[in-house]
Amino acid sequence: MLKYINEKLESNSNYIWFCVLILFLACLVSLFLVSNFYAGIPTGDSMKPVIHEGDLVIYEKVDSIDEVEVGDVIDYNSLCPRNSGESIVHAVISDTEYGLITHGYNTYDSDQLYDYSGNLIVEHNCEPPVTDKTIKGIMVFNTSNELVADLFLSVFS
Repeated sequence: MLKYINEKLESNSNYIWFCVLILFLACLVSLFLVSNFYAGIPTGDSMKPVIHEGDLVIYEKVDSIDEVEVGDVIDYNSLCPRNSGESIVHAVISDTEYGLITHGYNTYDSDQLYDYSGNLIVEHNCEPPVTDKTIKGIMVFNTSNELVADLFLSVFS
């Protein structure tokens, strides 16, 4: 009799965990379908050690650079011809009258160019400051955990 009760408890426990997992996935799906969040997998190593190539990164969509603070990691569309409109994921290091200045944690220079006096050179630089037209989102979560990334991508692919 005790063996029968233990088997039932184990099967109920598995069933409960399965239901919790399904509920979690349903909440996650609804969060991304009806909200201001999106996910991406950055390439390159410019954001090491925070973001590695192949990490799963979740962003909150933003419409204005006014929603961004210095120190935030943002996703924006590059206007530089050599990047051909790719998404760039870098940290904001300054907020200027021209827009946001960014750089990768693993790079020495900012994405935008300055002269020797510290003045921003807008017209001669490949990557202009980030503006409302190019900003896409602010990073809210990232993980290098392959299991989490694979599960997430299998649900949303």
